Amino acid sequence: MFSSLVVLSISISATFAIASAQTQVNGVPSFDDAEYFVGSIVRNTSTKPNLNSEFALNFITRITEAAKQEPNFAGRYSLTSWGCGTSCQSGAVVNLVTGEVIAIPTASWGYEYHVHSALLVLNPVEQGESLDERPDYGRPEYFLFHGKDFLEFTLNWR
Repeated sequence: MFSSLVVLSISISATFAIASAQTQVNGVPSFDDAEYFVGSIVRNTSTKPNLNSEFALNFITRITEAAKQEPNFAGRYSLTSWGCGTSCQSGAVVNLVTGEVIAIPTASWGYEYHVHSALLVLNPVEQGESLDERPDYGRPEYFLFHGKDFLEFTLNWR
């Protein structure tokens, strides 16, 4: 699905509750980290999505609608997601300048993302929720978007 996936390893304990993805806890990436910040946000774009891939053609309606929106991810992208079964969400980002369509990693419990950040959180934890309340497939996952691929921060839950 993605052109390349690079893995970083971070070790943390699963016994704490993540207060919010807005704050950094025990080395977990945060939307406020300067290294993930996007300097400028593209506005008033009107581009047609590149629908030349099988992936894009399978989700033409959602992708075409996303291309009509203002950016909501990483300054120049419109992120859209959809259900793909029980505990399954999939989606894409559309580059609102070039029209390029890129698949995002599949999640079990949804996504969290911000227009000013290149950080994508899969299976975000709600404020006050304990990780012990989640099955392993619902653990948070963190990705840094590089414009063409996603860099995964692998968290070793112990």
